[in-house]
Amino acid sequence: MTTAEGITLEGIGFNALGGSVVLLCSFLFFGLAVRNRNTNIAPRCAARNPNVIFNPDSKLPSEDQVNGDNNVISSQLSKEEIQYKGSAYFGWIPWCLNLSYDAMIKGIPGTGTRNGGMGGHLLKVNLDAIILIRFHEMCLKITCLATVLCLFLILPLNITARCYYDMDLDECSVTAGNRKLTNFERTTAYNIQPIRDDKNRFVNASFSSGLGRLYAIVIVSWILVFYALKLISREWVENLSLRRVFYLESSHWENRNEELEETWLNQSCVLNESSQNLSHCSSKKCDQDYSKKNKRDAWIPHPEQRDTLPNIDIYSVLVGRLPSSPLEVDADLEASIVARENPDAWRLETAYSFFDKCVPPENGFSSSVAAITILPDAPKLALAWRKWYRHADLLRKYIFLEELLDEKRGYTIEDVNEEPSGVQGKSSSLNSTLAYYDDIYGHGKFPGVMDFGPEQTAIYSREYAQGAAACCPYGCGEERLRISKIDDIEIEIEETKELLKESEIDWMDAMHKAAMNEANKNKDLHIDLRDKTTFKNEEQENQFKDSQEGNNNNFRRRANTNMSNISEQSQQWEDHVHNVGEYNVLGFKEKSFKVFSGSWTLPSVKSIKEATEKKFSSMWKWATDKTKKVVKDIHQETTFAVVTFTSRRAAVMARRCLLDGKGLNRWAPIKDIPVPPLADAASCDLKTCRGCCRPVTLTIGRREQQIRKVLIYFVLLIMFIFYTFPITAVAALADPEKLYALWPQLQKLENNVLFKRFLSGFIPALLFTLFFALCPAIFKTIANSGSNARSVQEAENKALQYFWYFMLVTAFTGSSLGTMTLNAINEKKIENSTFTTVLLEIAGTLPTQVSSTWLNWIIFRTTITLPLHYMLQINSFLFECLGWKCCQRCVRGGGPGGQFPYRILVDSGIVLLCTFSLAPLCPLLSLAALIYFLYCLPLWRRNAIFIYRPKFDSGGSRWPFVADICVSSLLVGQILITAVMFLKKSYGPGIMATLPILPIIYHHRETRKRYLDSFLDTALFQTCKLDGLNGKTLSSGEDREEYLKFLIDAHKAAYIPICIACSGKDALKTMTKCQLRTERQEMKDEVNDESTESHFQNDEFVLHPDKAVSFDSPTSTQPSQTYIEISNENC
Repeated sequence: MTTAEGITLEGIGFNALGGSVVLLCSFLFFGLAVRNRNTNIAPRCAARNPNVIFNPDSKLPSEDQVNGDNNVISSQLSKEEIQYKGSAYFGWIPWCLNLSYDAMIKGIPGTGTRNGGMGGHLLKVNLDAIILIRFHEMCLKITCLATVLCLFLILPLNITARCYYDMDLDECSVTAGNRKLTNFERTTAYNIQPIRDDKNRFVNASFSSGLGRLYAIVIVSWILVFYALKLISREWVENLSLRRVFYLESSHWENRNEELEETWLNQSCVLNESSQNLSHCSSKKCDQDYSKKNKRDAWIPHPEQRDTLPNIDIYSVLVGRLPSSPLEVDADLEASIVARENPDAWRLETAYSFFDKCVPPENGFSSSVAAITILPDAPKLALAWRKWYRHADLLRKYIFLEELLDEKRGYTIEDVNEEPSGVQGKSSSLNSTLAYYDDIYGHGKFPGVMDFGPEQTAIYSREYAQGAAACCPYGCGEERLRISKIDDIEIEIEETKELLKESEIDWMDAMHKAAMNEANKNKDLHIDLRDKTTFKNEEQENQFKDSQEGNNNNFRRRANTNMSNISEQSQQWEDHVHNVGEYNVLGFKEKSFKVFSGSWTLPSVKSIKEATEKKFSSMWKWATDKTKKVVKDIHQETTFAVVTFTSRRAAVMARRCLLDGKGLNRWAPIKDIPVPPLADAASCDLKTCRGCCRPVTLTIGRREQQIRKVLIYFVLLIMFIFYTFPITAVAALADPEKLYALWPQLQKLENNVLFKRFLSGFIPALLFTLFFALCPAIFKTIANSGSNARSVQEAENKALQYFWYFMLVTAFTGSSLGTMTLNAINEKKIENSTFTTVLLEIAGTLPTQVSSTWLNWIIFRTTITLPLHYMLQINSFLFECLGWKCCQRCVRGGGPGGQFPYRILVDSGIVLLCTFSLAPLCPLLSLAALIYFLYCLPLWRRNAIFIYRPKFDSGGSRWPFVADICVSSLLVGQILITAVMFLKKSYGPGIMATLPILPIIYHHRETRKRYLDSFLDTALFQTCKLDGLNGKTLSSGEDREEYLKFLIDAHKAAYIPICIACSGKDALKTMTKCQLRTERQEMKDEVNDESTESHFQNDEFVLHPDKAVSFDSPTSTQPSQTYIEISNENC
């Protein structure tokens, strides 16, 4: 906000001085929190050893013990040397900057879950965070160059311009408001007077005239543009390579096995559920006693569980518009009977067979499909989630009451049932393992959770902990129960038992309804082909019978290799007639059309009469049925399925190829990689808290999707047009006259210099920060409700796009347009302003008003917002001091750390935009931008390690839009600099400023054309060497079996909600189908003279969870084991 005297350096300096005090205090309190190893500044370390945060006994390693690149730690370093992070106050900055990308992705030494942080699961950073870090590094390089050019070239030219010295110039006096320029305005391009001589508006050798100074500004913008384009090209190459190596072409199965060897498999024993005996003991592998481990809060998941799933999404494809009846596929009579009796099982079997035929098996597998899942009905799933969380709440309360009762008694049941000393040694390792599993599952085991593999267990652990993040995790009246007597606690336990039984029944009922997918049962699925009423007319029935007979006749004719060329040609026309007839039936046309042979005949009077009567008779039926059909189309849901293949090559073929060439709009694959978690919130469901924070399910009908998209575009249009009114109205409150009217007591401070500087610097920045703080939540809600996103990752990317373009429009036009509109309304007149005059008005405020506003905003964000909110996590400390534990867990993302805020990219993009567009006009802004990125670079590295816990891993998929942010910033910057040049009546610099626009657009187009397809998905040539297709990795049958178990477990964890994953074979058999056998197992059956078994034993369409990863033949006497189990032959 500007005052009548104009913006001064003192006002901006007051803002910077106050922010510097806050910054220093933040570093002081942050250092104290690090020394005390407080988990508020490191939520991801809540269940880890405190030495991971800060080791007070750490010491600096000697130079000869550290490798030359300062990244690879020597194996000779001690624990204290590995965990050395410098001083608690500022030592984290060089420690974070010395970490390489490879170390952050694979695991940071000294941050593990075992042995004081030296072993177990290490803290890691995924590629999404790496892209954010690299973006800030690129911005830092650009701002360094901009600072040098602007401070040492542009600033002296601006200060020595003539407007400051010669106020008698008409142009200077008019633009300055008939006053002398302030010291801040003297540093900007506002100090350069417009060109008065029409003959010297292109070339003038004298810098004193101002034309040379404007050319210098344009040249600086040129240098920044071409340097930025060079960096963007380099980032495309490096980010593409990172995505290929660590995501698209990474050895996910091998890497996951190495992780499990350090955590899950590194146990003292393994319990064989078949024999219930202790087996495969290896006590030397276990490095801690889990039964004596410190108790973990219910809202903190086990630290050895992965934050995100292995990248099963690159093995999968999302397919929509699955057929709903045999009329839509080449089905025989037997298939139609199956569809009538069990339509969901028929749909699942049809989808499995379809993809098995589309993509042939390879690499020793009997099928190319590892698992396939039909997405459940969203409203039923929302009900199942509510019942699941309700049951989890009661389970936590019951466990809390039992532990409280043991504490009151002074002993536990385990102490009473302690085994004799002679037997204790045999079961000590077993108890340790059971305690470890209890620690993972939070001592609250839902039915079937012990049958989960590692990936499903990780999802269960996170969801169970997330349910405890709300208010009263142990039930209402926790403090009252703690002071209750033993008898009262026992009564409460019995009441909770009864409630648990009821809640389990309700949850099981809702779970089975969601898993059975009852919403997809419509009348079209119950089809008996023997009843002609299932067809719309008799003509369709005849055409369908002819198509079925044609299939058999075509097969017989094509099997005859002695067929003559004449019969082949005649058969081709019959095939054409058959295809059209099949389309009439499968396409569900209201009126089937006949094949035109090409021979014209004159219509008869009788045929014309019959056609006219038929047309008029159908008009009334069309009018009455149209409304019902529209309503049905809006609410009709689309069936989607997720298919996971045995190789990435099969998956990319299914994603990128046309699956069905009949033109029926069926079997439509989504070309994007299906990054879990998928969108699963029910439409208009406000009762489920989980659904309010997730995107609407992708199974809603196409008509509803179109309606939602139109509505959000309308909402966005309203926001983009009328956003200036609240901003301008709120910003006007900082005007002294407005404040004096609201609070007359402030008029006493009218002559106070500090108060004026406070109003001109701090208050506008604070108002802008508060307004833009609400934008991320608003755009996230819009993206979840109407962007038609297919996953949580895609919805967040949509919100990022909406927020960025909103800021792009508002950043430099908001204040001017808002002021002009409000003035016109107040004066009851609208000025006849064209687009050119509006643009010139905006450009006139760039060097002073807009520049000062965003300069104050950058200073405020660098010195106050970043240190308080992002470094110190002040909200967590405030809620902890107030005793609001629920709010504290909320700001910590439920307790173990929240997701990386997507607004960070937008805020940094705005600073980069200011660098391109405002720094050449206001050189001091480049210095503020440089300080901002200098602080952000180590801050985001540390936060990615210790604070933010990712919810998905998209392999850095945001980089293409990050590149769009950079390019759009370049374009807007050049356009606005061009406007300023023309406003100064300098046509030569103005034309010169427009020249980089075409190279920017061309560069952006060519880089996307060259790299984007390779960035989005993997390629066939590269995948031919992956997943054992080269014959090296999966050389044995055992390896293929273990690899298949990993795919199935990861598929279930990614695409089957955990609230229905425990339902077992009876519920899941119509929802998920998995491959059971490999060619090796079929060969074993042939050797044993047994008949070859189908993919699914006992005609079931899904594996029971306890057999979901069992691949031994039925004749095998060895107990089935999951791939989480390990055997030690030397035991």
